[in-house]
Amino acid sequence: MGTFNVGRLSAERMASRTPDSNGLRGCIINTASVAAFDGQVGQVAYSASKGAVVGMTLPMARDLAPHGIRVMTV
Repeated sequence: MGTFNVGRLSAERMASRTPDSNGLRGCIINTASVAAFDGQVGQVAYSASKGAVVGMTLPMARDLAPHGIRVMTV
């Protein structure tokens, strides 16, 4: 389905939840790779996709923070 679409659909569902005692509704955890920063020969598509995951993490976290949803990438 894709990292972006799963995040989008998950965020929609989390936003409808009742916040916990800390005001949080959920957390989206994505998986990246060192290839996002240092791709090897033959890894163009893989490096590009992992770079995209890393690149969308901070804007997504900023967009979803007001809804009590955390976003991170490991």
